Order: sequence, then structure tokens, then C-alpha cells
Amino acid sequence: MPQTDDGWTVEYVLDTDNLIAQVGGDWDGFARRNDAPELCGASVVGRPVLDFISGKVTRAYLLKLLDRVSEEGIPIELDYRCDSPATRRFMRMRISRREDGGVLFQNRTLREESRAVAVHFYRPAERMRGSFVRCSMCNHIQVEGRWGEAESLLALRELRKGVAVIYGICQECQQKIGLEAAK
Repeated sequence: MPQTDDGWTVEYVLDTDNLIAQVGGDWDGFARRNDAPELCGASVVGRPVLDFISGKVTRAYLLKLLDRVSEEGIPIELDYRCDSPATRRFMRMRISRREDGGVLFQNRTLREESRAVAVHFYRPAERMRGSFVRCSMCNHIQVEGRWGEAESLLALRELRKGVAVIYGICQECQQKIGLEAAK
């Protein structure tokens, strides 16, 4: 898959069964720079995209987006975050239907911000006491009913030991992206 010339840097294609058919652009470089060499192209091609999506709400929304793009043929663009422990990464995703019935995802970085304190999130095997909901779109977490950046809601000692999260989509992002369609 050749890299596009309009700023999209990480790309992948899903086939009609929602299997990752190909990856392109800077997929492998992005995986390596983010300490995830296990996600390089050869390891993900042929696997269901849902193997890489956490949270029932996030999965339902992705499936709704795929249905909408496949049925209507109208591309969708969404802003989201794809952070690393030391960096907030603001991104944009374009999802469009291909002539072969597959779906093309194109992603680009809009801007990056360094974090004052590295934040390590992890997904426990089961929801555990003390875990937080993390929004799959904006990466804010919910603490005692409030949504915000982990650094502003949690004590430094909690950030250093790692933050257990489950994934969902916050109310603000639900409104921005029309999540009600996924329910």
C-alpha cells in the first residue's frame, strides 16, 4: 500500500470480514517508535481488527462506523488521541469505503505534547477495584464522576505505579461523534 501524499501517515485496510488485509504508510515505524514491535504489519495482517480494540462501547461504535461507511460510501473523519506514556498525541482518522468493498483507515498526527510525568496505563484481565474508565477517543479518565487528564486527577504516586483502566467513550466524545447510533 503506497503512502498517500496528503499527510496521512499510518494506514490499514479491512476486508469485508473486518480482517486486517494490509497495512501501509509508516505503520511499522509507528509501532516500533511506540514500543510495540509485536504490532508490526506481519503480526496483524489477517487478524480481526476487533482483536486490537478494547471495551464493548468502543467495539460497538467501530462496528457502527464500519457499517455506515460500507453502506453509505461517505468517508468519515474523527479526531482522537493515541498517547504514549510520555506524549499526548492528537490524531485524525479518515475511514472510507474501497471499490473492493473493504474499508481504508488513514491516520495522521495533528500535534504532540510532552507530558510532565509519564503515565503508564494497563488493562487488567478483569475489572478490578481501583480501575478507571479511559475514553478511547480523548484518553481522559473518569475519577469520582469527573473526566480529565490522568495527571490532573490522580496523585503522582498513583501515576508512577501504573493506572488500571477499562475502555469506553466519555459523554463529551459520545456527543461529538454521535455514539447514540451505536446503542
